[in-house]
Amino acid sequence: MSQRQDAAGTPETVRPHRRDLVALMPPGPFREFFQKMPQLGWPAFIRGWKPEDLVIADADFLKVFRDRFGALDCRTADPVQAGTAVRETSGRVLVLTRGDERGLVTHLRASHPDRWVASAIYDLAPNSTSRTPRMSPIGPPDLSRISRYLKTRPTVVLTTPGSDAEYLARLMEQTGLGRPLEYLPRAIAAWGAHSGRFNATRYLLSALERHKGNTPFSLMLYSDVIGRLTENTSFTWSRLCRLIKRADARVVVFGRRDKVFQAGLQGILGRTIHRSIWSMPETVRAQSTLRPDSFDTVSEILFDLISSEKTLEHHLRGIEVKMLYLEELVERPKEVLTGLAQFLDRPMTGAGVDVSDFVRTYRTAGALIANVGAFRRELIDRLGLHVNVHGSYSGFSEIQLAPDRAVS
Repeated sequence: MSQRQDAAGTPETVRPHRRDLVALMPPGPFREFFQKMPQLGWPAFIRGWKPEDLVIADADFLKVFRDRFGALDCRTADPVQAGTAVRETSGRVLVLTRGDERGLVTHLRASHPDRWVASAIYDLAPNSTSRTPRMSPIGPPDLSRISRYLKTRPTVVLTTPGSDAEYLARLMEQTGLGRPLEYLPRAIAAWGAHSGRFNATRYLLSALERHKGNTPFSLMLYSDVIGRLTENTSFTWSRLCRLIKRADARVVVFGRRDKVFQAGLQGILGRTIHRSIWSMPETVRAQSTLRPDSFDTVSEILFDLISSEKTLEHHLRGIEVKMLYLEELVERPKEVLTGLAQFLDRPMTGAGVDVSDFVRTYRTAGALIANVGAFRRELIDRLGLHVNVHGSYSGFSEIQLAPDRAVS
């Protein structure tokens, strides 16, 4: 076995091979999915299956999986052979296919009611927010009975890529407000958008039903995921709002005022498996020298960020929303979090907030953040957005992260 690094430098254990079949895939949802599969914890999960278990998947998927992660101890079969394969095995059955996965799982459950048959997308993925996902197949969730899944009012945090919403999630966890998790990540959205048959409402209900414990269910949902699904599947904003209202969820919209810095940062993060520098291991942050691709790319991202926020505002009319910004959170954390706790109607607990962690974490990203800052200044210069004759406007991010600024 050897170590390989992804676009952001994340080490990943792979089999030695002259060709990387994932890299040879044409750009698109399936390459994106397999690049990010380790983040979902699936390889370790499936490698733990026994010889009597069965994975039903498209032949090219199985080939990629073996090439990248090694041989499987369980049996495997193509979806065309699913019926025969299930009859010849006695263990668990997991289905992963670019075809009608939900339809095949429904058929196999009806044909073999005594068997444990699960969908990778609807049963495994909603419970993959940790590196060690656990799974138990269940029947179709029922929107009309959503209240029975919940012990407390859930939280939905809506945000845009590059906003540093993961920093908010950390602080919410530290103060007992419940850490929002990205139950519906980019990789699953890419898969669902390609298939067209993906039922995002059912997916989110599956995540909700599998939520255990007394902590509130807290969902982080990004605008790029919503956009991808509303453009390519039957999912709509009205369905999302209906789900929010049925769940009686508290909605938080998190933004970043410095959109130019955010666009430059997303110009880097969008090419990696990471949502933010907070999800990068410290060694990856320290070693990364990635820079934004081009002004055209970042300008397009900047337009998308502004457009996405306007779309959020439009569709959330009629729903009570708490609006938060990164800049205020970093400058006045106690005040902002106290207001958030009141909105969520939850008590704050824990030892308090260490806001210096924000600056320290960014400084470990040294070259990467310097590249974003330099790009930001040049873009502002090109746009002519000077505040005086001495040059570009210095925003929150640069002031906060200045090398001579003390870290308390």
